[in-house]
Order: sequence, then C-alpha cells, then structure tokens
Amino acid sequence: IRVVGMEGQVTSLTLRSTVLQRADNSLVFVPNSRLLEQPVANLSRRAARRLEVRVELSQGTSARQIRTLITELEHSLRALHPSLASHPSNAGRRDIVDDFFVVLDSMYVLLVSTATVGAERESRAFGEIQSEVMLAIYEKMEELGVRPASADLSPAALPASEPGQSRLPEDTQSRPVESLDRGHVPPYSYLGLASDDYRNDDEDLSMTSLALLHEDALPSFTGAS
Repeated sequence: IRVVGMEGQVTSLTLRSTVLQRADNSLVFVPNSRLLEQPVANLSRRAARRLEVRVELSQGTSARQIRTLITELEHSLRALHPSLASHPSNAGRRDIVDDFFVVLDSMYVLLVSTATVGAERESRAFGEIQSEVMLAIYEKMEELGVRPASADLSPAALPASEPGQSRLPEDTQSRPVESLDRGHVPPYSYLGLASDDYRNDDEDLSMTSLALLHEDALPSFTGAS
C-alpha cells in the first residue's frame, strides 16, 4: 500500500498501528488513525507501475539534437525490456495501457514515461528496469553528442584563459582589498561564493574566502592565525 507518503508491504496489523515493510527492509509504524484520515492506495491490485525518468540537458543542446534524441529514444526504449508495457510481447493485453512517450517536459528537461508489467510488486525488479532505462538514455545521449546539464558546471566548461590571466571576474581582479581591520572585507565573490562570511570577532577571521580572491590582489600580512 501507499499511505502518508510511505510505500511498503503490510506485515502486521494491530489495534493501534499498521506496520509497513519498505523496499530497504526498514519497518514503518503508521498509526491507524492516520489510515482513517488519509487516502490509502492498494498497489497490489495494479496491473502496471508507472516509470518516469527526467533528464536535464545542457543548455548548449540545440533544438535539432533534442528532436533527434526524442525520436531515437521512442524507437529504442519501446522494446527495451519485456517487462515494459510498451514491449511487443505485451500487445493486446486488456489489463494494461501502453502509455509510452518521450517529450520535452520543460526547457532542457526530457521526460521518458512508461510502465512496468510483472515488476509492480517487487521493488528490486522495478529498480533494475528503471536502471536499464536510464542507462539506455545516457548511452543514446553519448551516441548523439548530447551532454547532461551537469556538464555545464564542470571546470572544462569554464571559459579558457590566457597564460598568466585569472578566470576571476574583472571587478575582482582590478579592485584592491582596502582593509582587513575588524572583519571589514569588500564583497568580492567567485562562482557564487561570497566573501561576506568574515566574522567581526577580533581573532576569528575566515581564510576560506581569501583563497577565492586573485593572488595579486591580496596584501601581504603576517601574524594571522
């Protein structure tokens, strides 16, 4: 069953609570009062289980690449696994609906929606099918040269710099540090990390943010601890 955001198999039922065993074998004790107040989904009666995978694409992906990726995935994923409702072996079954599709869910977010048959009661079997679908998606992305959104955050994606030139923002390179007295530090920042985490305590000065400043802009000082 699924209730109050928890999904598991009912292992025992007492006057005060219902015990659910989750996929990781952990036990969840749900008060029976919550069962009376919340909707309860009986998952054991379903013929198929919905499987959805969302993949965020790099913002450098072209519209042509996205169209090609959608077309290729619709062709390759439909018959990927016999336990998918879209597999040809499940054609003609009246107890399941072949509701398989691949669409652009939002800007640069791809949605693959399908359903599993026969693995709806076994979480491990469902997880293995989900893994196969996800791996097939990434293999197709590699084949077509489509990068995930995480590639935009890698160091290789940062603009190249000339020898001796810093990658720090220009305003950080040109503006000197005026004073370090009593925690007064200009609000320099780099990669979203601001240098305003200095404390006003006399002896407590964070050195983490100093490492983010350009080395030529740092004053020379001694005795800091």
